[in-house]
Amino acid sequence: MSSFCANIPLTCGANNLNNSSCTLDESSNYSGDRCNELCTGAAQNQVHYAFVSNGSKIDIILTTANCSDIWYNNPGLDMGVSTACCGGTSVSCKRSPTPIPPSYQLKITIASPIPCKVYYIDIDGLNGTVCDYTMNVSGGYAPLPLVLKNINNDANNIIDMSLGACSQKFTVEPRDEPCEGYYEWTFDGQPLNDFDREVRIDFPNEGDFVLCVQGYIGVPDYNCGQSNLTCTTIKVTKDQFYGNTRILCNEQRGFRWHQQKINASGVYTQGFNTSCHIFDSIVEFILLPKPESGKINYVSCTRSDPYFDPIQNVFYKNCTANKKIPITKSTEIYACDSSYILNVAYVDLKTNFHLNCKNGNVFMSPEIINYTDTCGVGIDMKYSYSWFEKINNITQFLGQGPELKIVKKGTYQLLVLAQYTFGTESGTCSFVFDEDIDEDTYLSTPHTGNLLGKNQVCKGDVECYSIKDIVKDPFSFNWTVVEGDIVSPNPNQSDSICVLWHKNSSMPSGKICVSYSDSCSSSLQACLDIEFGRSKKMIAGPDQEIGGVLGTKLNAQGKKGLWTYAGGPGTVHFTDPTDPKSRVRVSRFGAYTLKWTTFQDGCEVYGYLTINFYIEFPELQGEYLPPFKGYGLSGPNISAFESQYINRQLNIQFASEIKNAIHYQIINIQGQAIDAGTIPTVTNESLIQLNIDLNPGIYFINMTSGNLSQISKFVVFK
Repeated sequence: MSSFCANIPLTCGANNLNNSSCTLDESSNYSGDRCNELCTGAAQNQVHYAFVSNGSKIDIILTTANCSDIWYNNPGLDMGVSTACCGGTSVSCKRSPTPIPPSYQLKITIASPIPCKVYYIDIDGLNGTVCDYTMNVSGGYAPLPLVLKNINNDANNIIDMSLGACSQKFTVEPRDEPCEGYYEWTFDGQPLNDFDREVRIDFPNEGDFVLCVQGYIGVPDYNCGQSNLTCTTIKVTKDQFYGNTRILCNEQRGFRWHQQKINASGVYTQGFNTSCHIFDSIVEFILLPKPESGKINYVSCTRSDPYFDPIQNVFYKNCTANKKIPITKSTEIYACDSSYILNVAYVDLKTNFHLNCKNGNVFMSPEIINYTDTCGVGIDMKYSYSWFEKINNITQFLGQGPELKIVKKGTYQLLVLAQYTFGTESGTCSFVFDEDIDEDTYLSTPHTGNLLGKNQVCKGDVECYSIKDIVKDPFSFNWTVVEGDIVSPNPNQSDSICVLWHKNSSMPSGKICVSYSDSCSSSLQACLDIEFGRSKKMIAGPDQEIGGVLGTKLNAQGKKGLWTYAGGPGTVHFTDPTDPKSRVRVSRFGAYTLKWTTFQDGCEVYGYLTINFYIEFPELQGEYLPPFKGYGLSGPNISAFESQYINRQLNIQFASEIKNAIHYQIINIQGQAIDAGTIPTVTNESLIQLNIDLNPGIYFINMTSGNLSQISKFVVFK
């Protein structure tokens, strides 16, 4: 017993308090704890006992004698049982009558005390009453030694736990009987602030952790025995949930799965942090390759029979080269898109007829001009010829071959069969041509042909001329020139000559003629009148191709002159139209024709040039605000690549297989990031395709791996 709560010895078994006797201290000499009232009244001179039991019924009888206070009034005693000294929960409280009779007994019965729980008996003299007392206790025997089972009754002392689990409950039980003792828990050696048989713990980190507990009957400093130390290992791991394999069509490249874009086949992991659970979702994505496109090669002999695409309901009236025609889920609603490659060609032949003289005989031969439109796709063609004559609207067959012998004037017709091979397609197109040559003019009368050359020249210029006629390969010529001199050697053996026009001629014009003959005729002649004082020459400078800007610098010949606008899709502004080196700006992209006129020795000289302003990254500086030009340095671990945007799909062609994961960023010409993502490691594949909608303009794609980067530019057209 003790007057101080902190010094109360613990009695192991309430029955061991049987026959305890003592006398209460006088209040004037009392120095112990003054707890709150037990039954009624203020505390004066208390005494405290502490005990534990095995849970059996307890009867406590307090017998008093020789009671009195300082005033000799003998007011009596209080006796109470509670779960804490100077506090806790009151189990029972008894008070004696006032005055207390001699040899009075106070009795408290605890029918079902909690095993191993510490109870306190408090005795207090009312108004400082001093009594002799004897305590008789029956029942409430000492508890058995405390032996603990495994934590959570786990047989292996290993508990698996998911990462992120919170407020997880762990319990321990005595092996032999219930025992509400005092329990000390440690987690990886660190004490926990829980002293019951139950503890709750959070698990924010992965790893192996050791949870231990030891019990006491009573409290560590005053106990009736301590238990064994029992421990368990808690293995905390992140859960990984595997989803079903997902198959994506090639046109689904760039599919967004949570925070990731799927641009290649592979196993992807996405982490989640939900309430009290941190886990990974793992899914294998298989990105199907592009289905191999079939190929359709279509050849038409006339544009009135164009190719019709039944998928898009579109007629192709012009040539088409390697055009990809998508077939969007046309057969099965859940199938991947397919496509085919379309090549369209239109066979188109024209002819010029010529008369040839061989050994005194006149032959007609065709000059086939092939205007077949294939958009650059190769086509092989072979020709066969059949000749006919129309007589009274009746066509008569004359023969086959590349030429026809002519003996009289007639209306002749040529049938050309063009046998073509276009990829896997082959066939034949037929063309009928009617000649319009006056054979009698050639056979019986002199004929005037045509001379090719400039008919406007400056005096003192050297210009060249040649004969053009339906007759091929005449064998003698007789050239005559007025106001000029022939400077070509052996002019009478050639169908072309060069002439130096007299610089000091007083005449406004000159003339050149040629008479020529062959074995069939000797009276053929052609002439050309020449005007002095004006000449077209190559003085405007070379044609130009300008990408990305709407301005350039001109470079004409001469000191002064005049620039004029000769045609184009927009307006034109010259900085100084009289300056041959003037700068020029136009209002929109396209091809423009400009004319430069100047005077040389009194002769008007002019020339033309064509400038094509096309949409492309600027090659000239200073025309407009410089656009975003990219950043970073190329590194050896990023394969060289090229990018091209076609049909809402960005094709990225690497020089080799992708060995490391690469982060990409798409940037517009203002330097703003439009899209970003990651290309994972993909072996046996060097072409990556990203599905993305972009407005027309200039863009850059920046590839980074670690601290190294490489950039490529691409253009999106309307």
